[in-house]
Amino acid sequence: MVNTLSSGDLEPFDRVYKTVTQQIIHYANKRLLGREQSWLLRLVATFQLERDKWNTEPSLDAYRGEWQRLQPRMFKLVAGAYLHISYDLPRAIANDWPGTGAWDPCPSEFEGEKIFFVMRPMFPRSMRIALSDQGAVGRARFFLGFLPASARRQLGFWVKELRRAAWDHARILATQPNRQRREAAMVVAMTVALKEASALDPLSGLLEPPDSAIYRVSWEIVLLIIVAPLVYGAVIGWVLLLLRSYIDYLWRLDRREYNFIQGFGVRLLIQMDRAGREPERYLSETREKYPDIVALAEGREGGLS
Repeated sequence: MVNTLSSGDLEPFDRVYKTVTQQIIHYANKRLLGREQSWLLRLVATFQLERDKWNTEPSLDAYRGEWQRLQPRMFKLVAGAYLHISYDLPRAIANDWPGTGAWDPCPSEFEGEKIFFVMRPMFPRSMRIALSDQGAVGRARFFLGFLPASARRQLGFWVKELRRAAWDHARILATQPNRQRREAAMVVAMTVALKEASALDPLSGLLEPPDSAIYRVSWEIVLLIIVAPLVYGAVIGWVLLLLRSYIDYLWRLDRREYNFIQGFGVRLLIQMDRAGREPERYLSETREKYPDIVALAEGREGGLS
């Protein structure tokens, strides 16, 4: 293994994960009984076991390498959240697929699916709470959360979409042959989606703030400098210039995060589905462009791209 995630890499997700886990346990203890409750609490324990492997699983080394290079902190949160939802959840649920093994006859697949999706609103809500935590995503998040199409809202949307897909992928892993091969393809899909989303120009295709807003502030500054006493006018003008620059910085940061969350989510949704359903075809096609990533996931020796 070459890449090891630091506490700084993991902290943004771990703070959110702690909140979500507490809510799931509370839901299981208050709303469920018997084997349904036991099933959900078993999943919580398995999710944690999978999280604990993030720094030791050799097949995730290329993903860790991409994760380490991410900035700002929101990107690191997304890398952890998407890995947990799209890779850990399907495998953990497949291990305890409802209606099979220890969970036969209860909970049935129908009952398990109902439990899984009834909790769906919990996750975007937990994300909104966590994104007000400066330790998770930085101080700028408090201001960015008020934007009508902010990255926070985009993340909530993709959390719901990827969870929906995770249930379908869990069913495939639990009921179809060649599970090990499918999981290898899913690791590749995770890494490739993150690599390609990270490679996007973070400022390409961004809308600029309305010219009227910029000119209005600019003329106010000029007017203040001319009309007000020299010293006070200069100070006020300087403060307004700083304020304008900071607002512009926040706006661009939110657009950058918005694009990353969406670009990563779209790629992940498509590639994970292909990897889970047609692993051999997916690996064969991906091997041409990313041979080292595929080799690592398959357990063969190879460098990191």
